[in-house]
Amino acid sequence: MILTMGKMYKRICLILGILFLFSATSKLWAYVEQVPYDLKKVLDEKYGRYHLFNYQKDEAGTYLVHMNPVTTGRETVAAISPGKKEKSSIIYESSQKFYNDITGFVYNPKDKTLYFAVYNSRKHENNYMLFEQTGIYTVTKDKSGYFLKENLHRYYCLEEWVITNVCELYLKLPEQPYYDSFLNYLFAFADPGINPVFCITNKQGKLLTNKEAVDYIINSFGIDRFCRFHDDYYYFPLEKFLFVADEEGNPTEKSAVSYYSSDFCIWGRLKHNYEQMLLVLYDNQVYFTSNYGSEKVIKNTVVWSPDWSEVFKINHTADTIYITQPDAFSRIHACLHDYQKANNNPDVKEPLEVTDYGLVINDIDGESIWLYDGNSSQRFADKKEMLAYAKLQKKKPENLGSILFVINIFVVILLVLALVYILVTMSHRSLNEEKFKLQIQQNERRKISYDIHDSVVQDIRAIRIGTEMLEVQKSNEVKKDNLIANITNCIIKMRDICYGLSPAEFFDVKQGELVDAYSILQTLSEQFFRRTNIRCTVSADDEEDGFYFKKDDCYNIINIVQEALKNIEKHSFATSVQLFCRHELIKEKEYMTLFIIDDGKGCDINQVLQKKNLKNHFGLKMIKDHVSMIEGSFVEFFSAPGDGMQIKISLCGVAKKQNEK
Repeated sequence: MILTMGKMYKRICLILGILFLFSATSKLWAYVEQVPYDLKKVLDEKYGRYHLFNYQKDEAGTYLVHMNPVTTGRETVAAISPGKKEKSSIIYESSQKFYNDITGFVYNPKDKTLYFAVYNSRKHENNYMLFEQTGIYTVTKDKSGYFLKENLHRYYCLEEWVITNVCELYLKLPEQPYYDSFLNYLFAFADPGINPVFCITNKQGKLLTNKEAVDYIINSFGIDRFCRFHDDYYYFPLEKFLFVADEEGNPTEKSAVSYYSSDFCIWGRLKHNYEQMLLVLYDNQVYFTSNYGSEKVIKNTVVWSPDWSEVFKINHTADTIYITQPDAFSRIHACLHDYQKANNNPDVKEPLEVTDYGLVINDIDGESIWLYDGNSSQRFADKKEMLAYAKLQKKKPENLGSILFVINIFVVILLVLALVYILVTMSHRSLNEEKFKLQIQQNERRKISYDIHDSVVQDIRAIRIGTEMLEVQKSNEVKKDNLIANITNCIIKMRDICYGLSPAEFFDVKQGELVDAYSILQTLSEQFFRRTNIRCTVSADDEEDGFYFKKDDCYNIINIVQEALKNIEKHSFATSVQLFCRHELIKEKEYMTLFIIDDGKGCDINQVLQKKNLKNHFGLKMIKDHVSMIEGSFVEFFSAPGDGMQIKISLCGVAKKQNEK
């Protein structure tokens, strides 16, 4: 009773310790993994393998995630609600695989809106750049509290040269114009949730729509003339050509790009480049940097390259956004933002940094720093000078979070050491108990095997002898022979059962002695052939050395081979099976590599071994489980439809005959 209470006490301490450890390390986990547990759990279940670039969390507990699932290869923005999975949805997905186009990602709790920037400059055929999906995107919750793709807005102004490229590629160059490609490119700028119509009026005053309108531009109006349409800032006025369609598909007077006008983001010299945008949230306002550059002559070639970046502010209303540059930023030339370098190296200096002192802007000269407080900006020679000024203006409190983090680590280390000690002592005791239980089981199996063999089998043999001695009429001799055959089969099955309970090779083996596994394989092969009439051969690279294992390991080898042969019998439609053994040295340890090969119908093994499908293939799971019970061992499966199956089992702990001696 005392021993039982002591064991119970230790287990209670272990459970309480684990609970406390989980609680104490929750903050540590956030530091190390940078991914909250509830988010990681949902992503692992839903996507398996993925690259997580960034995530934001709103006030309702929904995660807004920027990621790239390995299964699709497409950069994705998704809303993940761990508590309410029905609220989870994909908001944005890149049109092309294996590219990282999203260069900014931030959630503003003030207007409950997610902002992200996309830049896609990959060249299309004939080296025409179309900038598909490029722009600043916003998505706001609907009335039910969902982030949906239908609420996704894209803000982007078509420069004159871009619309020229679009017309050249889709309308001018091809022998037959690509009407659908041209229209789909323009429709991508329309407001979400509407049906857009492309419209133009001909010389007679008739309104033409979609393909008819494009045909008019090609054959009568003139493609070059159409491309020269621009507003005061040389942006193509798309709002004058795209309109909302009614239920019958006819255009209404409402523009399909309601946000699209020069006033929404362009005034004066405000002309930002969507390449390498950095978005940050400061004082419930979204700011971003955009690169400014110039053309340069390099080796007689004119190229454009960035020189510095400038800072802008996004203002969001219920219907649209407009971008401005406060006076505090007009004279600042910030350093360039390199999205790839920033992702791979956290020490890379960024143009914008949100701090407790204000919004810090790093100058292009690499030393100077600007500090913006929401109204004005001030320049400092370096970071040290800026910090001295900021501390005088507003004393920063001690970083209590860092102190608590260090204390957490110290407590966790002590707790881990205590738990390791408890686990080691419990596992040692548990191991001894398991060995004791296994010994009892083996003794019982041996006793049952002896009892069956010495009583039931002998009785059945006596019945067979009695049957053989019976004198019957000639007409019943066939029945007599069949009865004797059935009794003989029954004896064989009973002996096989006895062998499975306690193989003959184990009868005289004492504790600690080794057993010849090769002999066991031969017996299992013969039993399989008798039972199924499927030819089964056993061979080895060196039979004289032998393959000797501990008795406990041999039990697992028997279970492995029996399970494999049972699968072949039930599912493979094989005509022959081969069992081949060889000695191998893997990482300076002796192994017996066992191959089980059949010529059956095979299967798509990659599909079968997927976690979701393995539950329907219990035999393969049982093989893996028994292999794992032999320390240091592992198994591999090879198969293809119509090509049979090969199971390669590497079993650790084998001894040669001379070693056993």
